Formats: sequence, structure tokens, C-alpha cells
Amino acid sequence: MTANCPEVPSLIPSKEEEVQQARSYLRERFIRALLAMNGLVTGRTANFRMYENTNVSAVFGSCDREFVNIYVKSLDTPLGSIPDALLRTNDIECISINEIDPSA
Repeated sequence: MTANCPEVPSLIPSKEEEVQQARSYLRERFIRALLAMNGLVTGRTANFRMYENTNVSAVFGSCDREFVNIYVKSLDTPLGSIPDALLRTNDIECISINEIDPSA
């Protein structure tokens, strides 16, 4: 004979809850990164490693809110220099910026 006990909610999060928490955490980190990029790195020289193993450098301007494009100045490419340009983030493998002071 089994007792008719009310169902006790599980204290262990389900897989969907874990995924939702992870996505929430990543969204927050992404938004913080965008805010930092538009404030801390504006005007600094950045090196971009693009797909097809191309390296370019430029002065970081800003990025759009969807983080689809990055506006740069003085883009130095293997084929020459471009005064103003938009880089598509889908074409970028890595961005490196030296000497960022987060306390500034």
C-alpha cells in the first residue's frame, strides 16, 4: 500500500532551468562587455585576427548595440590603409587590445 503524499517540488534544477540560467549569465556578461568596449577601449589601438588568417589593426571607435559591426579608424590591412571602416564581427576571430585600465 502506498501513501497519498503531496508531491514535493524538486530542489534540483531541471536541465531547462540550468540552460536558462547559463544563457542569462552569458547575456549579462555580453552586455557588460559591450558597455566596457564602448567606454574603455574607444580610441585605443586594437589588433583583429580575421578569418582566412588575416591580421589588421585599427583605432577602436565603437560597436553597434547588436554587436554586428565595429566602427574603426585608421584600419591598416595587408593591402593598405583605410581611414574609416566597419568590421563585421562574423569575420573576426579575435580582438586584442593592450593596456586597458578598468579602474579608469
